[in-house]
Amino acid sequence: MDLETHLKESAQACSDGQPDAEALARRQDELLAAGVAAPVAAGADTLAPGMTIGPSGSRFRLLQDLSGSGRIWLARAEEAPADSPSALNLRALKVFPPLSHAPAAGRGVIREERALRADLVGVRAYLTKVRARVELATKLRHPHIVAVQGWRSGADGWPFAEMDYVDPLRYRTLTQLLKEQGAQGFPWETVLRWLRPVAAALDYARIEHRIAHQHLDSDTVCVNPQGMVLLLGFGLAVEPREPRSVLFGATGLSGDTGAEGSSEAVSAETLYRRDVYALALLAYQLLSGHSAHEVIAQYPNVVARPAGLTDEAWRRLRQGLAYPSELCPIEAGRFIADLDDAQRPDQARAAAVVWPAWRWGAIVVLLVLALLGVYVFMVRDGALPLEVPAVTGTPVEPSVPPTEWSAPLQEAEREADRRAFEAARRVGDRAAYMLYLQRCPRCGYGQDAREMLHRLDVEEQAGALRRRFELLVQTLEQQGRGDAGDEALARLEALERLIPDDPLKVSGRQRLVNGWTMLVQRSLEQQDLANADRWLRKALALQPDAPELIALMQDLRRAESVARERQQDRDAFTAARRMNTRRALWAYLDRCGAACGYRAEAEAALERLVPGNPVIRDRLGDGSPGPEMVIIPAGSFLMGSPPHERGRYEDETPHPVRIGRSFAMSRYEVMFHEYDRFASATGRPLPADQGWGRGRRPVINVTWQNATDYAAWLSQQTGQRYRLPTEAEWEYAARAGTTSSRYWGDNPDQGCAYANAADLDGKKVFVGWSVMQCRDGQVYTAPVGSYRSNDFGLYDMAGNVLEWTCTLYDPGYRSPVQSCEEPAGDAAFVSRGGSWNDEPRNVRSADRHRGRTDFQDYFQGFRLVRELP
Repeated sequence: MDLETHLKESAQACSDGQPDAEALARRQDELLAAGVAAPVAAGADTLAPGMTIGPSGSRFRLLQDLSGSGRIWLARAEEAPADSPSALNLRALKVFPPLSHAPAAGRGVIREERALRADLVGVRAYLTKVRARVELATKLRHPHIVAVQGWRSGADGWPFAEMDYVDPLRYRTLTQLLKEQGAQGFPWETVLRWLRPVAAALDYARIEHRIAHQHLDSDTVCVNPQGMVLLLGFGLAVEPREPRSVLFGATGLSGDTGAEGSSEAVSAETLYRRDVYALALLAYQLLSGHSAHEVIAQYPNVVARPAGLTDEAWRRLRQGLAYPSELCPIEAGRFIADLDDAQRPDQARAAAVVWPAWRWGAIVVLLVLALLGVYVFMVRDGALPLEVPAVTGTPVEPSVPPTEWSAPLQEAEREADRRAFEAARRVGDRAAYMLYLQRCPRCGYGQDAREMLHRLDVEEQAGALRRRFELLVQTLEQQGRGDAGDEALARLEALERLIPDDPLKVSGRQRLVNGWTMLVQRSLEQQDLANADRWLRKALALQPDAPELIALMQDLRRAESVARERQQDRDAFTAARRMNTRRALWAYLDRCGAACGYRAEAEAALERLVPGNPVIRDRLGDGSPGPEMVIIPAGSFLMGSPPHERGRYEDETPHPVRIGRSFAMSRYEVMFHEYDRFASATGRPLPADQGWGRGRRPVINVTWQNATDYAAWLSQQTGQRYRLPTEAEWEYAARAGTTSSRYWGDNPDQGCAYANAADLDGKKVFVGWSVMQCRDGQVYTAPVGSYRSNDFGLYDMAGNVLEWTCTLYDPGYRSPVQSCEEPAGDAAFVSRGGSWNDEPRNVRSADRHRGRTDFQDYFQGFRLVRELP
């Protein structure tokens, strides 16, 4: 005997008075425990009682196959508290085929891998659609809809929908009721009592969540003895089909068309119309005892009217059966209400004609008493003699008109009616008023009784809404579940529609605002800005002008601004690290400024990317270190500038050059403290510094000859060969492998981090300058090394001071590549690099300046080359 049968027998025994309710609960617990006592290992292909499926936190032990096909299972929650009754932990699970159930090859046939992969994709797409429907159905919270708790899928591979379990001991499906009691159909009042909640549930799902049932029939509607109606199956119609019409034949309307995807290809209005069509089919089946499809199967093209329906009600019902035409409505509640309005006139007439026998008896008694009272009254007043004269001749006409005889009878009826209504009002419940209304249409207080019934219905619904609201708002306040606030608001709005001036309208909204405000504050503390915005929007929808909410909105906007800046900073640093170049990291540091969140990481990365060119320092005669010299490897490059380079001059013809020997070049321009030591050692006058400072600033006001003499002195001090660079060596070292107009790129306005040239700071002093649109922090010369180096590790190769070379100026670049030239008359030597007062076009790697050997100025300096063995 299966588990469900055991449970039913236990409940029947209880109803027969054998055990009490407590004993029944214990017995059910024992049966459930026995049903799950022996765990079964999860199989790969089949399900069996005792197997446990589901993800961690939602594990269920399968108890019994309710469908017989392995699709619907009675299950018990494994994670439930140990001391809770088993019956409270029951769920119904609708299980779907796992991915491992993709269609396999036929016996003896090896399918291609491509076909198997297509099958797997199809199953995955199918499960994705099903999951979307189930998750949509979890939003439905209605007293007549069985709740879908969610979609579950664990490591065992079995996906399923978790639903509340409808106890078959308490509820019967309409299919069962039709088999047991409805062979001849049910009266309209019974059908209305069952279908009105179903219509309300369909309208709720349509209006509030835009969901259609798509599988409504007598198996999905359950009723308990107290008249509570439950609707099953929302979101679980995994293979909705195009319904077969009963009025328009099968032209283009095959019930076998449109498997899984067909319902998704039609409009939402069509889906709602299908639900009303299914509701009309259900009404027809309940009224007649047979389905409309069974009727037309026996009598093609004829749909017989159910007994007891008025002409107008039958017309209304046929409108519901008129799918797929637009005659079929989409509002289920309106359809049932119209059907009820059309049916009630006949019921009212029937109630007026067919009275119970006891009522006829009461009327006869009252009539006799009234006649006797009239007779006594007339005898007392002499209107009639005590002795009745003998009847002779024609009959004597009565001396009292018939209307005077009926007046006391009417008064007695009114008094009886008044007393019946007073009795109903004293009891004050639904049954009392319904009993009184049985007197109608000869009732004098029918309207009052109906109003009281309506008031009782409203109060009952309002009480249920208040209780549900309280539970939901407590969940919001105590557990911090914001979605419970949405459900509570829906209950509150339903209560407002019933009782517009209910006090809970104000206080309830305030509690919701307080609950959502608490969640906003908590989310802000946790930096969960998405949820903070979500809860704040809900609170503002109820109280848009609340000062506390406005302040929270400002806090949220500030937090969002900070979060955006942090995200932008993170993205910029990530992009720079992905490129992993000094230029990209410098660009990141320039962009974020003082707000860099990854400054330390960027600077560490820059340290790792420092050019690997070796640096050498020779010792002077007294043992002190000489200048830092960076070794420049041999190589080739394109000297000059391409024709399209912005700001170029005509003497910058591009041509290939090969540097055949490596050499070392000064890391920095020659500084004042270095040159002053030479001048003091050789008895030369010190060059002027223009009042800008000496020390580590580049030496200025030196001629070509001064620079050459310094190189000779340094060679004598170190024993190595020092000289000025050739023009080719200088441009090769300045470019450091780049082909852009400047070693940082083509945009001069980015140069303030790399070069001291004419900029916005200088323009404050020299108004007419053409400048870089940035600030380098200096107007005149800057201490050497104040800006970023090129990729050879050389500083100030652009800007600060012009630098002498040992190459005579030749527009055609016909000078030696790595050999110095001697002065020749008035011939000028080339200077390179631009200076602190040069406009952007003169601070380019290919730009060429020139000057005579005796030329000196406050923007002219130099750097040296040391030849290598």
